[in-house]
Amino acid sequence: MVLLLMGALFSNANAALTYKYTAGASTQTLKNGLKVYLSDAGVNFLSSTGVSGKSGSFTFKTGTDAEWFEIADFGQVNNEYQFKLKNQNGKLIYAKAGVSNVEAADAAAVDANTCVFVASKNTTDATITLGGQNLTVDLSSGSDVKFYFASATYTAEELNKNLSNNGFSFVFPEADPQPETNVFNQTVYAVSKTSTQTNVTDLPDGLYFVTKGGKALQEKITANTGAVMGMDEFKNAEFIILDPSAPVVNLIKANGEGYGFKVVKGSDLKATGDLAKDKINCVNNAVFTVSEDDYANEPGKYTMVVGTTSAKPYVVVESGKAPVEVASAVDYSTSFVKVYAYKPASGVAKTYITTISTTTGVNISKAQITGTTWAPASALLKEDAAKIVNIKFVGEKPDAAGAAASPYGKYLVSQDATTFAYNAVAPKDVRLNSAKAQWIVTGFSNSTFTFKNRETNQTIALALYSIEGKTNEFTVASSDKSLTTPSVTSLAGQTIQITDAPALDDFLTLTAEQLAQKAELVFNGSDMVAVPQLYMTENKTNVFVPTKESDDSQLWTVVKGRTLKNEINYAYLSNGSVKTDKKNAVEVVTYKFQSVKGADEFLQTSDFKEGASAAEFIFQKDLEGNYTMIVYATSYAHIFATQSSATKVVASISASSAFDVSKKKYEDAEYSSVNVVFNRLTESLDASTPRKATLDSYQGAVAMNLNANGIMEGVIADKGLTFRLDTADINKDIPSFYISKAIEGDEDGYSNFLFYPTDSIQQWVDDKADYEIYPNYALEGSYTGEATADEDLKAIFRPAIKTGVDTVVTYVNGDVVTVAKEANEEKGIAAGVENFKFRVMVVDGGYVIQPLGATDKYLYNLNGRLGFTEDQEKALVITLGDEQTVDNSTIDASSVSVIAIDGAIIVKGAQGKKVTVSNVLGQTIANTVISSDEATIAAPKGYVTVAVEGEAAVKAIVK
Repeated sequence: MVLLLMGALFSNANAALTYKYTAGASTQTLKNGLKVYLSDAGVNFLSSTGVSGKSGSFTFKTGTDAEWFEIADFGQVNNEYQFKLKNQNGKLIYAKAGVSNVEAADAAAVDANTCVFVASKNTTDATITLGGQNLTVDLSSGSDVKFYFASATYTAEELNKNLSNNGFSFVFPEADPQPETNVFNQTVYAVSKTSTQTNVTDLPDGLYFVTKGGKALQEKITANTGAVMGMDEFKNAEFIILDPSAPVVNLIKANGEGYGFKVVKGSDLKATGDLAKDKINCVNNAVFTVSEDDYANEPGKYTMVVGTTSAKPYVVVESGKAPVEVASAVDYSTSFVKVYAYKPASGVAKTYITTISTTTGVNISKAQITGTTWAPASALLKEDAAKIVNIKFVGEKPDAAGAAASPYGKYLVSQDATTFAYNAVAPKDVRLNSAKAQWIVTGFSNSTFTFKNRETNQTIALALYSIEGKTNEFTVASSDKSLTTPSVTSLAGQTIQITDAPALDDFLTLTAEQLAQKAELVFNGSDMVAVPQLYMTENKTNVFVPTKESDDSQLWTVVKGRTLKNEINYAYLSNGSVKTDKKNAVEVVTYKFQSVKGADEFLQTSDFKEGASAAEFIFQKDLEGNYTMIVYATSYAHIFATQSSATKVVASISASSAFDVSKKKYEDAEYSSVNVVFNRLTESLDASTPRKATLDSYQGAVAMNLNANGIMEGVIADKGLTFRLDTADINKDIPSFYISKAIEGDEDGYSNFLFYPTDSIQQWVDDKADYEIYPNYALEGSYTGEATADEDLKAIFRPAIKTGVDTVVTYVNGDVVTVAKEANEEKGIAAGVENFKFRVMVVDGGYVIQPLGATDKYLYNLNGRLGFTEDQEKALVITLGDEQTVDNSTIDASSVSVIAIDGAIIVKGAQGKKVTVSNVLGQTIANTVISSDEATIAAPKGYVTVAVEGEAAVKAIVK
């Protein structure tokens, strides 16, 4: 038979156990490996702490925390019994000799290797010195410490946890030979009667080992409604009792020694006053206590005691007579009726499970737990590596009414809303590769695993049962924390799934290559805003304010600030032992934003101006895959546990206000989901003169093709087309271009313009009152499954006429529509002209093309079709072939713009200039000097020619 043995159930931190500390004795010798507590009277203790300035070195600290130390290198040197001490993690303890007593070590004591202690004798009742000074409990003038040992007494609850709250069983694996019978080797449910159940007057206080009906009986006792021995739950229950009838081995019967055990029904148990020669089964014989006599040195070895001081067992001493109380010589304060596996003498072939009142010189073996369902250390811990996990609540799915109040299907996340909280969060609201969703196992003590959150440093201790057939699912026996959302006070009974967490992808860390480039900050709006993105720009007073114009976006040099580390000691296995002396670190880097204007011009948060006092920011990924821009404050050391919700703020902007650092969470702001566009190129194709050229590359030349869906798509061909590149925004820091190809034979003057179809793939459908995805605008081969709005878009060409710097006329659903920067529904003007404009940026070997409407995208080739990607490595690098300059036959290069609307044209930027408007027959419709920056001139439907003084004429279509 294979025994599944269990060690000590819980560590000293388990408040459910009762501990008793006993001073060492002259009968016990000191030796290597002996674990001892250091105390003056079993109340105050020495424990270990780190030495300041000496990472990984330890010394003493004072208090009431009991921690055992292991004796090492014990031996007699020059008539002294010398030894060293190690803490529970195997680290040496250093100290130093003070003026009158031993003191805690400093760095100098560690450097001097002051770690050898002296015992006054070789037994555990010795006094302890170092450097001739006594070791005291307060490391000062207090009492001398001595060696102490701990025993732990177990409750019914702790015993029953061994089989998933269903009980326990005991075996005696060190007995040789094994006992032929063992009544404790079955599922036993421990029932508790305590002094708090004052109405249950017919049962002595203690534990009862019940093999049938234990839970029902416990409910009656807990209810405290009165005597229970007459109740059916008691009568029908079956109890393990000391069998008083006859000894199994010849010992001192009057002391209750040598008796065996049996199982009887509750109806057969009698109170002491009802005993007779034919009624011998006393209820006192069913009362037990369970303890570990030496908690540190013999963990998992248990002593059972039958009876208590006030409820001693009864045994039949003389055959045929009523049982009598065990002899008064058995003092229950020092000597008990204990249960062991006992081998009478050497050479005897049998071992008996029997009662003994003293263990001196007796060949005995102690009980150990078996049949346990506790999760062992190896269920989670790795060999010499950290175990980092996500924790998900599984188990039984709730009904619809109970779903909101249930953690089922949700992940355990540590969040810092008002105070740090333990929340169960739906998968859609969790990034499993974020620090707040990841837990590192930092400790293990006999099926209690301690987990620490990698961002908030909050801990949770979970005692876990294994689930048969499930390697990564566990039942929670107990927890030291509760859930805040949903409100779940006790996690006991919850089923959790523990899986290895993916690699951390949470905080922005830039490469040297990225830091060498310029960047911009793009603030993405919430679902409730009209403008999807805002940018930062600098106004005339050097204040950073929002702008919706991407071409006005502020350029930055990103400067690395400081590196913050959250180092956590993790638990791991080393040759079967649990160690916690290695660290895992989450690193976070802060960044400053330097204006391209000068070395001392940084973004500040105090007044949002440029200045030498640079603000620092941490970038943490949000649910959208962008970043939350967290303001770093020197008032706290890092963003982890020392950061409270009162000090953490995020940077955001709104459509109507300046840069803002007042919000606590990115969800609270209109624009706080930030894209940091790092691969920002800064040198453009010369925009001083329009030109015509082919767009060539080593992959082929840019051409166009009308596909089966009626979309003129960009393609790669052996021979390219000659495109016109007209400057659109020559006055910007980075100009943009219209890229077009005239449509041969089109009498209206339309050309095919390169277009970024972000407003085509997702369109509003009135009948559905919702947006609909049009997958024909997604680039084939760049996605799997059904297309979404986030796919790589095709590069397409739309027929249009450029009527100004910021206006084009095109067809939308068969209607002629003017497209400008801003929409004007009354005048029939649509927004989105930036999707007709492109930057042509210098790179090694040529140029790359970026849509002005999405400057983090690049034109690229995929299987012969052109589209737009965020990956600069895939960008199509073009050269200009057959290049030739052309006359500026439009007003592209000036600040004047012409917009055609219903029944009129709008002329902007021509104040003080003469404007002439004529129809297709050459007849003059208007001839006037413009007196304002914007003028509206009535015009008939159809084509008109607009000539502005000092500018070339341009055609427009009036609806």
